[in-house]
Amino acid sequence: MGSNEIICVTTFRQGNPENIIERTRSEIFLDTVHRILDAKLSIVVTHIDTQGSVLKMLRQLGVVLIKQKTLGMGNIRREALSESRMHFPNAKYFCWLEPEKPDLVQFIVPMVCQMKQEQSDFGI
Repeated sequence: MGSNEIICVTTFRQGNPENIIERTRSEIFLDTVHRILDAKLSIVVTHIDTQGSVLKMLRQLGVVLIKQKTLGMGNIRREALSESRMHFPNAKYFCWLEPEKPDLVQFIVPMVCQMKQEQSDFGI
């Protein structure tokens, strides 16, 4: 599958790198990003409260970055998916991922293959 056929979508808030919980969440998010890219998939990240150096590193990795404009979990997810659709208008599958769930990445391609086989347009 091409990298622009499946688009992974998530959010990221770096927060305070001195805070152990926020730093750990950031490290797990980076693990998720690396696994997505290792799987040759594209990723769009809606971000807020993140240092410029981290954003630069993510851009260099090939992550499409979108500055968060809305508040509230539902609004942020809609914003992320809408922006992803604008960046990848020909993509067939958009996969929402929580930023701290790197182990889920291994199931994305098999899930999409199953959806294709069953001619499914929507998966949960």
